[in-house]
Amino acid sequence: MKPIKRFAGIGTRPGKLPDDIAVLQVGASFILTHVCGFLGESGEALGSDRNFLLGSKQGCFRIHESRRGASKMPEGVYTDGKAILNESHRLIVDSGVATLKEFRGFKESTRLLWQRNPFQVLGPDLKDPVNFVLCHTPDGCISHETYQRGLTGGTGVAIAIASRHNIPVFNTQRDDHRERIHRLVNKYLNFDTRMQLTILQHLRAHAPVARKRELITTFLMNQLEMNKDAEVHQSLSMS
Repeated sequence: MKPIKRFAGIGTRPGKLPDDIAVLQVGASFILTHVCGFLGESGEALGSDRNFLLGSKQGCFRIHESRRGASKMPEGVYTDGKAILNESHRLIVDSGVATLKEFRGFKESTRLLWQRNPFQVLGPDLKDPVNFVLCHTPDGCISHETYQRGLTGGTGVAIAIASRHNIPVFNTQRDDHRERIHRLVNKYLNFDTRMQLTILQHLRAHAPVARKRELITTFLMNQLEMNKDAEVHQSLSMS
């Protein structure tokens, strides 16, 4: 059986996430899951996590929850069991973002959020690494060496673990990484200002998550087909 290609789509929450990055996250998730055959891994937070979910194909996304049922979404997955959670804690400490004493001293809510990060990067059994991490943090962190507690945020835990496991990290705070992801999306979609504004309107709409996802998927699928038709027309014109 051919291995499933997977990416972790994670990052900053609302307030620190620029609109153009939010829209790019939606577009990237759409292309990766609908066109490139990837499965997305993320968390239940608002902002980046939610954007990657909204762009994804149904059945091609997993939300690793800090508490069972926290996401209130069918994609939610909660990994339980003392042994596997202890392994999650070990991975966090080994990544260098905190000592075991520091980790145990965190508020319970923080510990629960942090302990889901290893699963986003290494899968439910912590033995199946993703192909790459696509993220956004204010400092552009891409490794355990560039992690800055208090600035990188909780996303840095996943980045540090990915770095320790030699998993590529693309952070859209960095110009070259952002341009690379933009080129990927633009290869399949005419990712112009009009399209980006429409996606942003859907993100801001007062509607249930499932409805937003439906609207975004319908819109982007139509754009994808239009782009294909334009390419065919151009090819015929040149022949």
